[in-house]
Amino acid sequence: MESKNYKIALLAACAWSAPSIHAQESETGFDASILIETRYDTNANRVPAGEASLKERQGVYTLDVGYSHVSSNVNFDGGYRIFYEEYAEDSQDSDTNFAGNSGIVLGTETSLFGLTAEHGLSRVLQSPENEDTTANLTDREDLSFTPHLRLRPSKVDSILISTAYSQTEFEDFQRNNTSTLSTSVHWEHDISATQSAGLILTQHETEFDDNPTLDYEYRALGLTYTSEQRALSYALQAGVNEIKPKEAGDAETSVFYSADIEYETPTTVFLFKFNQELTDTGNKNSLADPTSETGIAGDLQVQDRIDWRLYQFELVLKSVFGCVRCEARGLVESQELQYLNLDVNDNDVMQFLTSFSYRISSQSLVKASYQDRSVTYENNAARDVDIERYRFAYERRVGRDIDIALFYEYYQQEQEVREYDYDRFGASLRYEFR
Repeated sequence: MESKNYKIALLAACAWSAPSIHAQESETGFDASILIETRYDTNANRVPAGEASLKERQGVYTLDVGYSHVSSNVNFDGGYRIFYEEYAEDSQDSDTNFAGNSGIVLGTETSLFGLTAEHGLSRVLQSPENEDTTANLTDREDLSFTPHLRLRPSKVDSILISTAYSQTEFEDFQRNNTSTLSTSVHWEHDISATQSAGLILTQHETEFDDNPTLDYEYRALGLTYTSEQRALSYALQAGVNEIKPKEAGDAETSVFYSADIEYETPTTVFLFKFNQELTDTGNKNSLADPTSETGIAGDLQVQDRIDWRLYQFELVLKSVFGCVRCEARGLVESQELQYLNLDVNDNDVMQFLTSFSYRISSQSLVKASYQDRSVTYENNAARDVDIERYRFAYERRVGRDIDIALFYEYYQQEQEVREYDYDRFGASLRYEFR
């Protein structure tokens, strides 16, 4: 993307200038690592069973760099990754890519004025039924600036007034590039030291760079409630939101909900997330980062406004039936996309993830994981897909700076038009710079 370099440079300039503000009160951290991974793929050309499959050696070479700075009025945290993917038999294009994110906050919760700037680079799936091969991925870039004014009419009340400008760009799907200018007012009342309630009013205008007919205005009015106890914390929102096309078309109005609940004890972590809102296809593809263990894609091959719902439940057990060396994790995720104009693309996605690890010693562990994902199209069954993935790994720390791993993976994809599977096994070495 042409604008990528100047956006990263802008945030980096803010970050590196930050230590000069209050250097005597600041804390600064820097970390970097390199990762070398080599693997062998038994079906690199993804052909059905019985056809001639391509055996291929593949490699991934990664450099990770992170920087953080905290002072009385500045908080910066960022990390970026550059990685080269190699395919010895040219089953995919060997290429260099970037990913990462950073953010800087100027001001504190008691400051009258403040500014937040965020930047993100990611590779996302073009469509939810795709596997994460290079042909099915595209680069996404996000940038936002949010200046705000905080008023305190009383000791228990605050009013946050903010204006935000954000851009979302896709390297191969420019038709989904959008820019948004928004304004919000959030009144918050402290009920106690751990609880607060409030009212939020939001309005924004979103423009599609290549298709003005999809430009729209968004309005939302809702109530908020937050609580932070020792083990339980949650944030709730509920209200009404509306999308109104700038050109022809009727306004769509619906109720929106948002819930983030976390319960944590020394041995258990429980997370629950639920969202429903009106938005657009480009925005919701943020869920599709394939470098994350979780993530469900929107469809970048379609431009439309959507009614989006996400349900997510996660449970982490740091001790399993008294085994302090064991850790288990389970996650269930569901997404519903209802397209306001192009309903042939309406789809439901269900995903189940589970993993179990056993620490052999303080330096080594074994880990097994399983993923099951299904995509169902309400009006186009030919696109339905079921995906299963198994992975087993042995990981070991050597000295203070080196991590090595051996792994095996099995992948199976079933679709009306195609069905295939493959085995993949390999090794990796990671070195941390200190």
